Order: sequence, then structure tokens, then C-alpha cells
Amino acid sequence: MDQAELASKSLMVLATFFSHGTNVAQGVATRLLGDMVAKRLANAGHARAWEDFKRDPDNLALAEPILRRILCEDPDFRTRLESAVAAAVNEGAHNSEQSGSINIFGSGEAPGSRHCGVTSVFGHAG
Repeated sequence: MDQAELASKSLMVLATFFSHGTNVAQGVATRLLGDMVAKRLANAGHARAWEDFKRDPDNLALAEPILRRILCEDPDFRTRLESAVAAAVNEGAHNSEQSGSINIFGSGEAPGSRHCGVTSVFGHAG
């Protein structure tokens, strides 16, 4: 993947994250990708580009060219970013495959918890 593709893909993954807000499907890899990009932009003196991107994730006009330039200048960061993007994309694909529901039958208490003498968050003693 060349620098332009990597910069674009990185920001598109993160744009999806920021556009939908925090939910269960956004895991550690996506957050690490965001932290990596934010830190690298800040270290290059472009923290405002990151803040603007977070406010309006559909507008890549400021952050993308800066990230592209950083990727050209820093091959180590490019390698790490490529791995982080792959992990975030894989994580997103894995999380989107999972669907279903959780059913709790009975009291919802763990076996033996009634003997603890501790009041649960639901207000009754276990």
C-alpha cells in the first residue's frame, strides 16, 4: 500500500469510529490506531489537524496530506501504521460478524452468591 492509500485508509477507519461514537464494536486496535495517529500528528506540530478531524471526521482535507507527508518521511512509522490499520480493519470485520443477544434466565446471580451477605447493585442481599 502506498503512502496515499495508507493515509486515506487510516483516516477512513478512524472516521467510521468518530462518526458512530463509542460502541462495543470499536475495540482496542482501533483506539490504538487513533492514539498512534494523534500522537504522530501532535509530534509533527499538527495537533490542530487531529482535533479538526475528530470534530468533522468526514473532512479529510487537512489531516490526510499531513499524514501522507509524515508517511513519506518516516518509514518506521509507516510500517507500524500499516500494521495498526490491518489490526483495526480485522477487528472491525470480526466485531461486525458477531451479533446476537444475551439471555439471562433465573435471578441472574452466580451460583453460591446468596451466601456472601453482600448487597448487590440491584438492592437485594445475596
